[in-house]
Amino acid sequence: MNLRRRSVECISKLYPSNHDKFGFTDQVGRRNLVQFRTCVEEEPTKKWKLKQAFVGHWLATANDNFYASSGAIAVPAHPGASRRIGNELDLIAEYQLNGGINFGFGYARLFAQQFLRTAAQGHDYSYPYAYVEYNFSKSGFHFPTAPNKPN
Repeated sequence: MNLRRRSVECISKLYPSNHDKFGFTDQVGRRNLVQFRTCVEEEPTKKWKLKQAFVGHWLATANDNFYASSGAIAVPAHPGASRRIGNELDLIAEYQLNGGINFGFGYARLFAQQFLRTAAQGHDYSYPYAYVEYNFSKSGFHFPTAPNKPN
């Protein structure tokens, strides 16, 4: 932010959610960020899927703030500090019960690197989770499309 010109010089996010785009820990905001991401997905059986992702995060410049997923400044800029925020590892196992119901569990870990350790005394962050997903269109359940007719 440049207070003399009263302007914001960062990329503002168009869509507020960054879940799964910047890692499942939801600790990293989408402003002034450089990211590397690679993912692998396997299907050991018809019903099971295994997913792994590795995400690396850097500040765009050494003078940038680090933003939380909410868009608020999580760690103010520390000129001269490293740009390296951290790496994230995401592991997911998903089971398809039937056409409309999936359930799964996962583990996400953000490994704090130089910027978070220096500027904020940051620590690693772990996030285990479980979920159930119901897909109306694949389940066979449909709302009536025609109004009820009187008898």
